[in-house]
Amino acid sequence: MKKSTILLLSTISALSFGQQNKVGINTKTPHATLEIQHYNPTSNTDTSVEGILIPRVSRLRAFQMGDKSKVKESTLIYIDNVSTGAKAGTMADVDTKGFYYFSTDLNKWVKLSTSSQSSFVDTNTHIYNSNGTLQGERTVNHNNHYLTFKTGTGKVVVEGKTLIKGEFYRVASNITTEAQRNYYVKSSTATEYGDHVIINKLSHGVTNIYLPTTPENMYEGRELCVINAGGGSVTIHNLSIGENQNNTLAPNLATCILSTGQKWIMTSRY
Repeated sequence: MKKSTILLLSTISALSFGQQNKVGINTKTPHATLEIQHYNPTSNTDTSVEGILIPRVSRLRAFQMGDKSKVKESTLIYIDNVSTGAKAGTMADVDTKGFYYFSTDLNKWVKLSTSSQSSFVDTNTHIYNSNGTLQGERTVNHNNHYLTFKTGTGKVVVEGKTLIKGEFYRVASNITTEAQRNYYVKSSTATEYGDHVIINKLSHGVTNIYLPTTPENMYEGRELCVINAGGGSVTIHNLSIGENQNNTLAPNLATCILSTGQKWIMTSRY
């Protein structure tokens, strides 16, 4: 037993070197707190396996390590099994195999970036606390679920032009279509449809629609269709004067309004 211990210590000493509070493995001159070099860096035929094996544990085992009172910041592990343990608490982000580090600020294990991600983003970064810039086109599939914004005393603001393609808008309060809120119909593609506003709750005072004023060559070829599904008449303002257009839309009727670039004209009524 004594001989084995001496042999083990001798082997470790031959491979590990200490210098100025630094540790080197296979090097006498470590350039960091810990530096590990290839066992035989000049060989072109060596087939031995190189690398570092991070502790591999299941999700349940990682959970059993405890929270930030026990686990230190930046602790790194590899989760190799997510079939055990719940995806909750300190394991709220642990849903697949992979590398995770512990964040004491978040008090949970955080997934490291994968090859499919262009850059690392902390899981605590979101639109509620951080600004950002889209790096490309993004699509959100509602999957037949509502996306609701409860603005309270705030507002939903779109700066610049907004392209709306065949969408439906249900209006439950008085509506004003301001000049800064432009409705566009994409004319470059024949299959694009016009924009629709469905007014279905006149009991809340929806009695007027104010079209944006149309300076010369603005909004040309753009169409807005209005469906009055409520119980009272709706008055459409800013239609072209002198065109003998009826700007009152009775219940259960619809109309489409086209911009010539200089004025709004009703093209259909049904």
